[in-house]
Amino acid sequence: MDGRESLRKKRLAGIRKLAGKRQAPVSMLRRTKTAPAGILHRYRPLFLALAIFLLGYNIANRGRLEDNGYQLAEHVNDAAIVLSGNGARTEMSGGELAWYVLRMERAVNEQALRYNAEDPKAYWKLRISKQDEASYIYEMAKDTVTDYAVRDLIYAREAENAGFSLDPEEKKSIRYDAEREWLKMTEREKSATGLDTGVLQNAMERERTAAAYMRSLQDEGIEGVDVGGSYYASLMERYQAELMPEIDGQLRLGTITVN
Repeated sequence: MDGRESLRKKRLAGIRKLAGKRQAPVSMLRRTKTAPAGILHRYRPLFLALAIFLLGYNIANRGRLEDNGYQLAEHVNDAAIVLSGNGARTEMSGGELAWYVLRMERAVNEQALRYNAEDPKAYWKLRISKQDEASYIYEMAKDTVTDYAVRDLIYAREAENAGFSLDPEEKKSIRYDAEREWLKMTEREKSATGLDTGVLQNAMERERTAAAYMRSLQDEGIEGVDVGGSYYASLMERYQAELMPEIDGQLRLGTITVN
C-alpha cells in the first residue's frame, strides 16, 4: 500500500514537472504578444506628432479651397497689375485693385444672399457654362475685376497721352467721395483690403479719368470703347497687361470682404 502511494506521488510530481515545462512556452508567447505594445509606447510621441502633422496638413488644404490665400491688406503698395506699351509702364497697386474687388464682392454677394441666405458661399461656388467653357462664379468675378481694372489703366494712359485730365473741381469732389466711402466701409472691409482715403482717392481718380475719356471718344462717334468692344480690342493690341502671379494664383473673390 505504501509502495503504491509512493509511486502515485512520484507520478504526480512528474506530471507537475512536465506541466511546468509545457507552461514555459506559454509565458514566452505572452511576452511576444506584449512586445508590440512596448514599441508603441516607446514611439508614441513620434506617431502622435505625425498624426498632428497630417491633420494640420489636411485642414490647411481645405482652408486653401475655402478661404482667400492672398491678403490684399498685406500688399497695398505692391504692384498688382502691370501695364506696358508705347514705351511706358504703369502699375496698379494691390490697394487700388482692392477698390474693384470690394465693389464686385458687394454686388455679387447680394445675389448670393438672395440665392441662399443661410449659405451665401454656395452661390459663389456655382459653375456656369458659357459657350464652349464653364467657370465658377468666383472665377468669373475675378476675371471681371481684372478686365475693368486693366481697362481703366489703358484709358487713363490714353487720356494722359492725349493731354486729357480731370478739372480741379472734379478732383476735389473725388477727395470728398473717397472720405465718404471710407467712412461707409465696414471694419472687415477696411482690415481685409487695407484701403485708406489716399488709396481710394488715387483709384477713383484713375477710374473717373478713364470713364471721362471713354465718354469723350463716344462723343466723337467712336463705338465699342468698353470691354468686349471692337475699338477697345484694337487698343489692347498696343498694350501688354499682366496680373501678378501671386494674385492670379491665390486671389479668390467671395472670401475677402464677405463670407
